[in-house]
Amino acid sequence: MNVAITGVCGLLGAHLAASFSARHRVVGFDRHPWWGTRMIDLHHGDLADAEVRERFLVDAAPDVLIHCAAMVNVDACEDQPQEALFVNGTLTGLLARELPRSCTFVYITTDGIFRGDEPMRTEADVPCPRTVYGRSKLHGEWEAMLCAPEHLIVRTNFYGWSSGVKASSAEWLHDSLRDRRPFTLFDDFWFTPIYVTDLVQRIHALLDRAARGIFNVAGGQRV
Repeated sequence: MNVAITGVCGLLGAHLAASFSARHRVVGFDRHPWWGTRMIDLHHGDLADAEVRERFLVDAAPDVLIHCAAMVNVDACEDQPQEALFVNGTLTGLLARELPRSCTFVYITTDGIFRGDEPMRTEADVPCPRTVYGRSKLHGEWEAMLCAPEHLIVRTNFYGWSSGVKASSAEWLHDSLRDRRPFTLFDDFWFTPIYVTDLVQRIHALLDRAARGIFNVAGGQRV
């Protein structure tokens, strides 16, 4: 099976590549260098460039494409709402339209599409995002559903340890505590994060059973 992964050098993308490459051909796309121990085919460039996107998809010839690439900095999304909408929404639709109709399009989205005032939301609950980031990712969900017949939408919030190229939120918190640096957190913010390797296993399981539609994939504890 050919597996294409966008944002392959990020925290989730790299873990997915390491896992899938044990059994399948993996072709990745990112703007950053690959840091994993298992080598993969890697395309560099800007997904917004149609020619770059075409070369990537022709080479990958994907049976499955996992779309991890996104504009995820919440503050940057608030400052650049049109860019966030394009990257997380419109570009998702462009990518989905250019895939073979038989290709499974896995769209990684966020729990931020919910308002956040009620615990343990289900797939049946109506999204109502508060942030530009959440709205842009919800737009991406709509694009995936409209443009990819074989779509699998994974709503999640994950944590883990990165390559050191870019610190994850868990590493930032750990390092701040270790170094006794002051930092500000929230007392009215709750979520149900899942460890990145557990999330990779859940994505494998969903693909193995040919799951389609929307799935909330989270940890078992609200923190």
